[in-house]
Amino acid sequence: MKLNVLFPVSLALAGSLVSVIGADTTNAPAPPVIVNSAAVPVPHTDKHADVQRKLERYGHKHAEIIFDGDSIMNRWETTGQAIWKERYAGIAADFGIEGDHVEHVLWRLGQGQVDGIDPKVVVLMIGTNNSGKNSAGEIADGIKMLVAEYEKRCPRAHIILMGIFPRGEKPTDGGRRKVAAVN
Repeated sequence: MKLNVLFPVSLALAGSLVSVIGADTTNAPAPPVIVNSAAVPVPHTDKHADVQRKLERYGHKHAEIIFDGDSIMNRWETTGQAIWKERYAGIAADFGIEGDHVEHVLWRLGQGQVDGIDPKVVVLMIGTNNSGKNSAGEIADGIKMLVAEYEKRCPRAHIILMGIFPRGEKPTDGGRRKVAAVN
């Protein structure tokens, strides 16, 4: 008796499935586009004054070496100041900004940060600040875009891409594993 009840219900469900599969979807909304935020240039709004200061100091001036990235590069101006003055003053430009993500450096390049500089060498270190919101693959893809953008804007420069420093206390920490995957 139960089989007699289930069989018509099964046929009705199967018919519904066929009508859904064969339905006209030309007016259906497009599936959401998944965007890699590490690869979409955006300004670092909290650091606008720092970006402007760097542009005024180094923008459109000759430099043999460009340093760019996040706080690790920016620290030449503070903790590395003595070495900077001794070795790099007058020949290098430091565009590193505290807390920058890959997308922020992409944005700065799009705003003409290195236009007219024509360096011999570009040293990049970026990506650690993306580790909290992006996957290793997204960070790596953003960095690839950044390197390509530098190759386009500084075609005669040798580009040195530094690995991201380890994050976390232990090798098993999630941040360390993600950074290792990016590197």
